[in-house]
Amino acid sequence: MFDTVIVPLDGSPHAEFAIPFAIDEARRHGATLLLIHVIPRPEPCTVTNRRSGPLPWQGEWPFEDLDTARRDARAYLQNVVTRFALDPKSAVRVEVGDPAVRVAAAARGQPGPLVVMLTGDCTREACPPLSLVASYLMIAGAVPVLGIRQPAPAACLTRTDAIELQEPHPRFTRPGPAVAPGSLPTASSA
Repeated sequence: MFDTVIVPLDGSPHAEFAIPFAIDEARRHGATLLLIHVIPRPEPCTVTNRRSGPLPWQGEWPFEDLDTARRDARAYLQNVVTRFALDPKSAVRVEVGDPAVRVAAAARGQPGPLVVMLTGDCTREACPPLSLVASYLMIAGAVPVLGIRQPAPAACLTRTDAIELQEPHPRFTRPGPAVAPGSLPTASSA
């Protein structure tokens, strides 16, 4: 059903949590694995019609900075391939731009794409239910997304959640699934 399994990585261990699920999906479908890292930069304005007011900033970045960032990103992706013992033929791709837009474009350019990624991002806010990239892909991306939900780190747990995690059997005291200590994350497709 899927020919390409795409894993967007931002360089954090949090994002790498999705890799085992992506490997499983790639094996299940006999698909190619594509790791993508996007160097975040504003997307250039592509509006061609004239309007009044100042022109939007196009964002000029020194080539030296981008070249260094690209080399670092490629080295990071190669390191991920080595650490997770992935097939050396696994594709790696470095993009520059808005992460959500670039991942969506990369997915649309692949045959039979499936994006596998964590749905939450505890690095930007206090445990939002969806990261910006995940919500963009699920709402406007028009590509299949397998969203992986990682248990929240201790810093993001409320007192009630922490008490529930200490009990031997999970209780359903609030909407959503309970999480037992040491349990694997759950996967959901959107």
